[in-house]
Amino acid sequence: MHSPPALARQRLMKHVAREKKAVPVDPLTTGQYAARGSFGGNTGSLFEEEVETKSLAGKILPWAGWALAAGMAALAVNLHLENVQIAKNAVSVQDRAAQTQVAARRRIC
Repeated sequence: MHSPPALARQRLMKHVAREKKAVPVDPLTTGQYAARGSFGGNTGSLFEEEVETKSLAGKILPWAGWALAAGMAALAVNLHLENVQIAKNAVSVQDRAAQTQVAARRRIC
């Protein structure tokens, strides 16, 4: 890439020089801050607007996801334990069936 022509650069610099320079003023350094109780006409802290009281839903809903996850984990553990118990019962039924077949063959022979 090449640099822009000198004439274009001069026009840009003149345009920027003509713009108004606005420097934001910090109201705390100039002493122009709102008096106590001027927000909404009531007396109280300057920060009353920023402090919001949480409703019941605001207190419960953030924990609802974690409670749901804990419930799902408990359900998964319960299902796993039931699956292990069913597998043990199936093995014991197969063992009894095999023992019954062996006993039946001994009686026949």
